[in-house]
Amino acid sequence: MLAACPIYALVVGMAHFSVQSPAQQLAKHLREEIGNGVWTETMPGTIKLAADLGLDRRVVIQALKLLEKEGLVKSQGNGLPRQIVSSMARKEATPLRIMVLLYESNDTQDYYITEMVHQLQAAGHRVSYAANTMSALGMDVVRIANMAQKTKADAWVVRSGPQKVLEWFANQEAPCFALFGRHAEFPIASVNADRTTVIGDIVLRLHELGHRRMVMVVREERRKPQPGANEREFLATLSKLGIHTGSYNMPDWGNSREGLNRCITSLFKHTPPTALIFGEPGLYLSTRQQLSDRGIIAPRDVSMVSMDPNPSFDWFHPPISHITWDSKPWITRVLKWADNIALGMDDRKKTLTKASFVEGSTIGPPPQHS
Repeated sequence: MLAACPIYALVVGMAHFSVQSPAQQLAKHLREEIGNGVWTETMPGTIKLAADLGLDRRVVIQALKLLEKEGLVKSQGNGLPRQIVSSMARKEATPLRIMVLLYESNDTQDYYITEMVHQLQAAGHRVSYAANTMSALGMDVVRIANMAQKTKADAWVVRSGPQKVLEWFANQEAPCFALFGRHAEFPIASVNADRTTVIGDIVLRLHELGHRRMVMVVREERRKPQPGANEREFLATLSKLGIHTGSYNMPDWGNSREGLNRCITSLFKHTPPTALIFGEPGLYLSTRQQLSDRGIIAPRDVSMVSMDPNPSFDWFHPPISHITWDSKPWITRVLKWADNIALGMDDRKKTLTKASFVEGSTIGPPPQHS
């Protein structure tokens, strides 16, 4: 019986502290009872629980909703006993073996990657990088799956995973966290910057400046098997402006440096674009160098925008036009996910953080001869 528990006595005796609601106090008591094995597979329904504890049913319902939100119990329908997820009944979190699967090796240069790994380790988890990156394995889902199956890991963090790769991880027993990538269709935890609206605004801004020939340069996995959300927004905004869209606006160049160089050469051979939007800083900087060698300068001859920030951009004054965001909430979210998984919770929450456009000095009106 709840009357035999020190819950209400605790409130009276410590009134000068922040007092929890009756539902929060009851949730704490029920959590401890589950941890002590009082209930295992299911716990009593609301009516019986309220009668056994001598409490108002509304308090019991609120407390059970708190436990459901934590993932400790699952509702089986009105009036039915709630199911206890057995692995969630542990009192203490078990440190995880977390494997980080990178897109390519230079991802470790990103601040948020190294900081994420450091903080996960500080929280007691064993964190390692996978033996190979997805790029090193040719983005081949079979090869990536073979490597993952041979790797001892309790959970995975996948950085910028292609659609088929994240689909494979979503169907595995070990939980997966998608750090960006094509995760929208799959029930896995994720975090991303909300760039879609910003991309639409950039297209509108370029159009306002007079641009009509806009091209988005992104990796193959952002274009196939169908364009991602950001890419669809780019094409849709062009269409709304009355601009016909096709392969010119989002060219297929494979995924190699040579392919990118051929693509840029081809674009500027006959009908040069007046604005280029790049999916990442590496593509931006590579193209900037190639165009500079040919005497093509931004924004005099072509406007250029990066959809991602990069620490090197801080050394440019005025700044390079790019989309930016605060990566700290990403790290916090990954840590929370790891803690939840360590406690046995089923955490598949998807999180979006705000992004903004730094207009910078690399966009302007199109050249007069265009």
